[in-house]
Amino acid sequence: MNDEILKELKIVVEKAVRPVRATMARKRQMREELLTHLTAIFDEEVGNLGDEPAALIQAKLRFGDPRELTSQLQQSVSKRGWMAYLVEKYNYQSAQTVRHLFATSLLWACLMTVAMMLTGLSISLLRGRPHDLGMFLHVSLVTGVAVPTLMFLWLFLSERIARALYGREADRSLPKVLLFCLASLAILPAFAFLSYFAGSFDLVASLAHLRFACYFAPTMPVILLLFARVVAEETHYKQHWASLEIE
Repeated sequence: MNDEILKELKIVVEKAVRPVRATMARKRQMREELLTHLTAIFDEEVGNLGDEPAALIQAKLRFGDPRELTSQLQQSVSKRGWMAYLVEKYNYQSAQTVRHLFATSLLWACLMTVAMMLTGLSISLLRGRPHDLGMFLHVSLVTGVAVPTLMFLWLFLSERIARALYGREADRSLPKVLLFCLASLAILPAFAFLSYFAGSFDLVASLAHLRFACYFAPTMPVILLLFARVVAEETHYKQHWASLEIE
C-alpha cells in the first residue's frame, strides 16, 4: 500500500469522523478503529482482485456511506462524552492565543471560587459553625486565584516550549527553550510562597514553604519538556487529519 492509497483510506474515515461532536481522544479512537477496519477490507480486496486502484473502489463501496456512519458514531457518544466535548472545545479554542488562554484561566478562577464558597457555606451551616464562613471564603478566594494562575503558566510555557522545539522551522529556537525552562524554575517556589502567605499572612512560614519548594523546582523544566512533546504530538496529529480534504 503506497502513501496515496493510505491517504484515500484516511479521507474516507475522516468523512465519517470529522462531523462527530466528541472529544479528540474519542475521535482518535474512532479513526483508529475505522482505519484498521477499512485497511483490512482493502487488503482483502487486493488479494481478490490483485489490483490496488480497483481494490480501493471496492473497499469504499463495502465501507458504506460515511454520512450514515457519522450518525451511528454520534449516537455512540454518551451525555458525559458530550459535556466533555463542550469543555474541551472551549478550552482548546481558548488556548490558541495568550489573550484567550488568560480569559479561560479567569473563567476557571471564578468557577472554582464560587464552587468552593458554596461548599464552604454548606459545611459551615451543616456543622452549625457560621463563624467559620469567613475562613472558608478566604481560602476559597486564594485557591480560586492560585490554581488557575498555575494552570495558565503551565499551559503557556508548555505550548511555547512545544512550538520552540517541534514547531515550524522558523519557530524553532533552543535559546527560547532554555529561557522558558529557566522561567519555569520559579513557578513552584513562587506558588508555594504566595498561596501560603495569601492564606495565612504568616511571612516566616511562607518563606519556609518557599525554601521547601525550591528543592522540587528543578523538576518543573523536566515535566514541561515531557508535556511539551505530548502537546506537539497531539497538535501534529490534529493538523494531519484536519489537512485531509473531505469535501
